[in-house]
Amino acid sequence: MTVIAFPGTESPFPHVLDPLPDESLLGFMLRIDRANGWEFGGVSKVVATHTTDWRHLSATMWAAGTVWDLRRLAHLTRNPFEQMVGLTLLPDLRRAANDPDLSIAALGDAGHLRFCPRCLATTGTIPRFCFLPLMDVCPVHSTKLVGFCGRHGGPYPPEVVGNVVRCAGCQQDLAATEPEPVAENELEHLRDTWRAWTFLLGWKGDDIRGLGYRTIKTRKRGYPLHDVGRSASFEKLVSVFQALQIKPELVSYLEERPTPPCPNATCPRFLPPGDKDRLAREGLAERHCPECGTRFVGRRIVMTFDENHGSDHPSRHNVRKAQRRLKGWQAALKETCRSDLLEGRPITIAGCFKRADIPLNANLRASRVGLVAIVCDSARRQRLLNGTERLPFRSPHDGRVSAHCPACARAQMARPRRSCQVESDRPQPPHSAGRPKLHRQ
Repeated sequence: MTVIAFPGTESPFPHVLDPLPDESLLGFMLRIDRANGWEFGGVSKVVATHTTDWRHLSATMWAAGTVWDLRRLAHLTRNPFEQMVGLTLLPDLRRAANDPDLSIAALGDAGHLRFCPRCLATTGTIPRFCFLPLMDVCPVHSTKLVGFCGRHGGPYPPEVVGNVVRCAGCQQDLAATEPEPVAENELEHLRDTWRAWTFLLGWKGDDIRGLGYRTIKTRKRGYPLHDVGRSASFEKLVSVFQALQIKPELVSYLEERPTPPCPNATCPRFLPPGDKDRLAREGLAERHCPECGTRFVGRRIVMTFDENHGSDHPSRHNVRKAQRRLKGWQAALKETCRSDLLEGRPITIAGCFKRADIPLNANLRASRVGLVAIVCDSARRQRLLNGTERLPFRSPHDGRVSAHCPACARAQMARPRRSCQVESDRPQPPHSAGRPKLHRQ
């Protein structure tokens, strides 16, 4: 195959393509290589942020996409950045877990790189479901997934030659373009697995893993839940659902339950006393409100940060003492986040709380307390500095950054890479001149 020179750094690729529905990042890069007549892996080497050979990367790395500069890939292919991120599984996992800092480790073990021969023959790409754990059969064509050839230093992508799918490196036959479908009696379990993955990755709301834990607890009390955990991987959740024959749709019933009440009069979840008082029937267990952070036992408030809580206890002196303690925690947390930004340390809720000597109590994570909001805001600023999130800024100077414009100066300080060319007479280096630095996500 003929290899041509790559274009300049600021110039898009000669032939660009739009992503296909449910296409993976690996399939999109392979299609761009074929369209431009380059060797397989050419686009990966251009946008890589590491020095490891792309053929040695696992399926989990391709599902995350964190070892490639997706913003640069979006510019070179003339596609929106959101579409490039949509080629990975990370946005779906973070939306389902309701955690913007979730890592790809929550997906589970995706195993080796695999593909569907019929999908490759018909569309020329590799779908995203090929990187999901426990998925051994294509849900579209009901055929088994085939692994990449790894006899020459690492998995090498396949190519379609006539009626056969061959390895592009050693020309070994991997599968036929029209393989035999899986028997119908074997597809029932595999279809249930696909439906579970579709439901979990399409979830919008609270952490689906915690809701799944509660669903298993309500349906199978004797199951060893310590093997699942409230922060288990999605692979573990799907496997337990399949083993216990639990439909994932049961999770939505837990989500529709009414919100727990709160005895604090200033809280939006305040429940006034009445004949059928839910708080009075809860017993002696201490609870907390996830909205205002109030700790209470029944209707007796143990600790709150609001003075007008509508109860005789705690006293105003104790409430003001708790407020002063909260202000000290907020100041310590801001200083910890500021030092983490300067040192480049990853900002997480548990890590910042520990370094700021703040107890990891559940009531301190309430929305009105504001401690979690400080960490989330600092984590977003860190993602902006690392270039993993889009900045709402466009240069008003026809795509060029002016040295005398205050808006351009502020944007350049918060942006590690330039989205528009700086006014300079120095020529731009080609793609092969150096590699971009690694930006942790």
